[in-house]
Amino acid sequence: MATIRHNFKRTFFKTGDIIFREGRIADNMYLVRTGMVEIYTGEKDKKKVLAVVGPNGLFGEMAIIDDKPRSGTAEAIEPTECYVFAKSEVTRRMAKMDPFMKGMLRLLVDALRRANKK
Repeated sequence: MATIRHNFKRTFFKTGDIIFREGRIADNMYLVRTGMVEIYTGEKDKKKVLAVVGPNGLFGEMAIIDDKPRSGTAEAIEPTECYVFAKSEVTRRMAKMDPFMKGMLRLLVDALRRANKK
């Protein structure tokens, strides 16, 4: 993992904490330092698990990249520490990307959203 030097904050979540909810507008993305986060759609009693994210895993990035609502709910399934990156910082960095690479990244996010719906 690359060294993270600035423009982030650390935050802690207890088991069961909801980090963000499906359908909401994104303002941050997260990198798990310790712990585990489950990403799911639907309600807790009828949820479909999309991913379980552990240390060095990224989540919440799709809604930042394509500026669409969250595709799932993120819940800490054990005590978790995350680095939090503000949307403004991510979009500032994306603005400096090669247009071809930025387009390819958006296509990948779109394909992942379609796969999550199946």
